[in-house]
Amino acid sequence: MKATRLPSGSWRCLVYCGRDENGKQIRKSFTGPDKRRVMAEATAYANEHRTVRRPVTVGECIDSFLDARKSSLSPSTYRGYRSIQRALSNASEAILTRSAYDLSAEDIQRAADGWLAAGKSVKTVVNRLGLISPALAAVGVHLPPVSLPQRLAPELRIPDPDDVRTLMTSISGELWICLMLAVCGPLRRGEICALTMDDIDAKRDVIHVHHSVAYIDGGGTTEKPPKTRAGDRYILMPHEVITAIVAQGYVTRWNPRQLYYHFKRALSDAGLEDFRLHDLRHYSISELLAAGVEPIYIAERSGHATLGTMKRYEHILAARRREVNDKVLATFSSVTS
Repeated sequence: MKATRLPSGSWRCLVYCGRDENGKQIRKSFTGPDKRRVMAEATAYANEHRTVRRPVTVGECIDSFLDARKSSLSPSTYRGYRSIQRALSNASEAILTRSAYDLSAEDIQRAADGWLAAGKSVKTVVNRLGLISPALAAVGVHLPPVSLPQRLAPELRIPDPDDVRTLMTSISGELWICLMLAVCGPLRRGEICALTMDDIDAKRDVIHVHHSVAYIDGGGTTEKPPKTRAGDRYILMPHEVITAIVAQGYVTRWNPRQLYYHFKRALSDAGLEDFRLHDLRHYSISELLAAGVEPIYIAERSGHATLGTMKRYEHILAARRREVNDKVLATFSSVTS
C-alpha cells in the first residue's frame, strides 16, 4: 500500500476496486493529514473488500466492448460482431457464460479446438477470437495467441467469360447499368448502390466512388465512407455506361439486397450457372490481369489498399497461360508433324 503526498500537504492512498463498463479502472481514494492513518484506513478497506474485481462474464465483456465502440465502428463491422456474439451464445462450449477473470489460455485453446472439430472454418474461429481477445483486453485480461491450423486462401470463383457475355446481353436498363459497373468498375454491391448523379462526370466518362451502402443492426441502411484511402477513387468507364446512366437520370434505386435479387433472377432467366454478384468483380480483375494491365493500376481501379490481393489471381493467370500455350502448339502442329 502506497501513500502519496499532495501539493496541499495531505496524504492520499488509492485502492483498486475493479473496472467500469468501459474497462476504465475504478479506485477509491483515502486522504488526510496523517500518513499512517490514511494508509491504515486504505488497508482496512482493501482487506474488507478482498473481491477486488467484480465477477464479469465473457459475454458481458463483449457487450461492454461493443457498446463502447458502436459509434466508431462501421455499421457492417458492428453488425458482424453482433452476429459472431450470437453464434458464440449457441456454441456448445458456452464460453460467454465463463468468468473473464478465471479464463485461461488453455480454456480458449480448448474452445477453438472444439469449434474446429465441430466443422467451423479457420476463418470463423479467427473471427471469434478476434472479438473475444480485445473484449477481454478491455477489462485487463490479456491471453497469449491460440494455435490454429494454417489458413488456406479461399478459392476464387471466376465466372466464364461466355457466361458473362450471355448475362449482359440478356438484361437491360437499371440492372444492365449496375452489372456493367461491377464488370467494368469493378465496383462492389454497396458502392454501386451508393452512387448518385453527383458522382457521375459525363464529360469525362468518370465516376467517383467514395461511399458504400451498408446495413445497420436492427434493420435499415446507411452510407459509410471507404475503410481505406484507396477506396475513394475516380474510375474511367465505357462511354456507353455513362450515357445510359445520364439517360436514365439515376444510377440505381435499389438497395444491395434488391440488386442481388434482380441479379440472381437474371441468372436464372438466362439459364446460367449460379454465381455471386461479387464474382463479377473477380472476373473483371482477372480479365485486366490477363490483358497485361499492371497490378498497381488494377489495385487503384478496384480500390485495394495493397497489391497482396492480386496474388489471389495468380492461378487464374497460370491457367490462361496454359490455354494460350496449347493454342500456340496447335498452330504449329502441322509444321512439326
